[in-house]
Amino acid sequence: MTSAARSFTMTKHLIFLRWWVIASLICISSYFLYQFGICEEIWKTDSTLISGGIVGVFGIMTIWCGIKTFTLSHGLRKSRNDLIATVTNQERIGWFVADLFTMAGFVGTIWGMIVALKGFEGVNPSDITSIQHLISSLVHGVSIALYTTLTGLVCSALLKIQYFNLGYALEGRDNNEEE
Repeated sequence: MTSAARSFTMTKHLIFLRWWVIASLICISSYFLYQFGICEEIWKTDSTLISGGIVGVFGIMTIWCGIKTFTLSHGLRKSRNDLIATVTNQERIGWFVADLFTMAGFVGTIWGMIVALKGFEGVNPSDITSIQHLISSLVHGVSIALYTTLTGLVCSALLKIQYFNLGYALEGRDNNEEE
């Protein structure tokens, strides 16, 4: 294989290799988050299950983006224009879902604030037990709010990075037009 042919092959598969690096870093980071107990803490605290839903859909969309990136980088010998049109239409779904993660995180924020403020119902300032219940409710509600917001924003950002890579290739910046 000549140097030019090797260079072409490397350029052709560059978008999939970039996705693979991104996905690998996400997996490694997830492993460390799990090992340090952060995943368990979020799971126990978020009674809304919004964070779990976001992470589940994020995993599915990451795999889906990988499949689309692989399909595009290997060309799978459809007409090039048909392939690009198909993947472009499917790419829009990824961007939409990334925006939904942000919105779901903010819904969790509002839900958490409602839980936090609900603690003020029936508070008797002279009763220590009532004040302790209020503080517990406030901490729980704020934890829900912050964890869902954090999960939504991080998953949205990581998914957008993957779809930016895919969109970059769709615009033809990574592909050698001589195929």
